[in-house]
Amino acid sequence: MALTALLIQKAEAYACHRNYVAKSPDLYQPETLKRIRAGEGTSGADYIDARRKLGQYRRSISALFGTQNLFVTPTTPIPPLAVSELLADPD
Repeated sequence: MALTALLIQKAEAYACHRNYVAKSPDLYQPETLKRIRAGEGTSGADYIDARRKLGQYRRSISALFGTQNLFVTPTTPIPPLAVSELLADPD
């Protein structure tokens, strides 16, 4: 599910910013620009597939809430990195 959400996030971020990135890329910090441009190559078919998967995940989760009283989940899709790991490889 995390990869599906990431693909959607990249594609939608690029769609929202593409006109500004084309006209004024210098207004973005380099890392922000890199992350926005990561969605540039997402095909329409891949985006639609990811949205369908997301819909399936949401329906599955909704069905679970009908049978469970409590869910405890992490707040991020990946464990946090140590500061030393971030400093060693900022990308």
